Amino acid sequence: MQIVLCDNDVFMREMVESVVRTTGHEILGIADTTHDAVGLIEAGHPQAVVVDLSVGYNTDFDVIAAANAVGARAIVFTHNADAELLAQYEIAPAVIPKPDLVALEDLLRRLGLDEQQHAVEQDRRARPARAAEGPAPTGVTDAQAFFEAVNGAQGGDALVSIEVPLGAEAVADEVGRRLRDGDRVLNMPPQAVRIFLPGGGDQGLASVLERIRGIHVVTSDCLVVSVIVRDGEHGADAFERLKNEGEPHPL
Repeated sequence: MQIVLCDNDVFMREMVESVVRTTGHEILGIADTTHDAVGLIEAGHPQAVVVDLSVGYNTDFDVIAAANAVGARAIVFTHNADAELLAQYEIAPAVIPKPDLVALEDLLRRLGLDEQQHAVEQDRRARPARAAEGPAPTGVTDAQAFFEAVNGAQGGDALVSIEVPLGAEAVADEVGRRLRDGDRVLNMPPQAVRIFLPGGGDQGLASVLERIRGIHVVTSDCLVVSVIVRDGEHGADAFERLKNEGEPHPL
């Protein structure tokens, strides 16, 4: 199922993107403004749209209207949604309280199963002698645990990003075997792995980087960057720095 994601929170966008991909769906496009989201929906005709109602004052609902117009399932993933207002739509959107990524994951899995069941039924009608087959959803990385851990980050904690040409799942598996129980790894297939090291500091980061360099699937064409969380800095802000200003580490 193809999904458009609309959220102006960089950290949360990446968490939701991870859940979408690991529940077997495809990201059709990502937007951080109402205008861009509506354009993506009208051009791409996704099957579902995940939107946070905080991307544009009094214009967020245009995203829901655009989703309904193309027959896409609207999923409102936001703080303090006005349930009564949303229920007035002819096709009411699903509402998931932000940041409950587990509930969002459950909904996306159900939508995926509904889509598979519909495809199987259509196939059965067309070719009744054929046995029904369908792809099983991929395993889910614990995005909720990663989100909660990073949101509780303190000064001296470390964040690492590994961008890989292919095979993020294999990299995440190998990295996970080399970390402490309290560390968090987020697999973002097909090309990204994020790592959170609570209390890592410079020495812990250096130790982890050395272990990463010893992993055979982390090759010289992978990009590894890191940041140390500053005192008083929010974890989501450090995560955004990781993506935009992370210190590179040659392999």
